[in-house]
Amino acid sequence: MISNFNLFKPVGFIDKVRIMYPGRSYHLYNHANGSENIFREEENYRFFLQQYDKYLGIVVDTYAYFLMPKHFHLLVGVKQEAEVKKTFPKFETLEKFVEESKG
Repeated sequence: MISNFNLFKPVGFIDKVRIMYPGRSYHLYNHANGSENIFREEENYRFFLQQYDKYLGIVVDTYAYFLMPKHFHLLVGVKQEAEVKKTFPKFETLEKFVEESKG
């Protein structure tokens, strides 16, 4: 089962903390506001992918991605809990990680 997950909902619309669970697959997406572009030039695509790999590549496996000027789609699978714990050894559990990241 793949869950849909809008990465950047406007703050007023966030009703709960969104948690991505180990071993699950997610369709992540975002769309620019109005007629604005997220990616205005070629370098923006490269920068996005570099930052994506730097920050998310350690906790998700990327199955597919599609970047367009106004929006993007990512199909990812969250790595298994043991693999994620190796990445964040100071956190005893993923629940503790989530709690500490809220504070």
